[in-house]
Amino acid sequence: MRILILSLLICASLFGSELENAKKGCDSGFAKSCSFLGSVYDYGMGVKKDTTKAVKFYKKACEGGDDFGCFNLGIYGAKYFKGEGVKQDISKAIKLLKQACDGGSAKSCTGLGFLYDNGKGVKQNYFKAVKFYKKACEGGDGGGCSNLGKMYYNGTGVKQDNFKAVNFFKKACHNGNALGCFNLASTYSYA
Repeated sequence: MRILILSLLICASLFGSELENAKKGCDSGFAKSCSFLGSVYDYGMGVKKDTTKAVKFYKKACEGGDDFGCFNLGIYGAKYFKGEGVKQDISKAIKLLKQACDGGSAKSCTGLGFLYDNGKGVKQNYFKAVKFYKKACEGGDGGGCSNLGKMYYNGTGVKQDNFKAVNFFKKACHNGNALGCFNLASTYSYA
């Protein structure tokens, strides 16, 4: 029993110094340290769970160029949009998704495209939807490619173009998006 208690005390003191080092690293501009701190507060690892601090550190990480920080910032954008674990705040959700998208989170760009495509929390704007889907697709998100293909197939926000639609459906399918594969097969079956 004494060994267990001693082990726990040692681990706690090591984590405490790890946390201090991460804080110093984040304050010095090391984005990965900020991402680490975001996760620590996000999941309550050795500290009290604190959504506000998690978002703050993910935001700082994303601004510093850390993809993981941007990705998590985008997840928080979705949480704020749905009100999952946080008070629903559509404008904050859109702001976080935009920042994550600008930071390189392709899934966040797809999320923004979806919001503009469907007029969820924003005024429906097909041109903005196309812009965000295109950015998502260029970033490798199959969902963004599939949705962009749909826009070209239907001529929504862009000039209708089956050739471009098929190419985006192919790209979506190659990126593992099942809907993109289905849309591709459907497009071929009507050709």
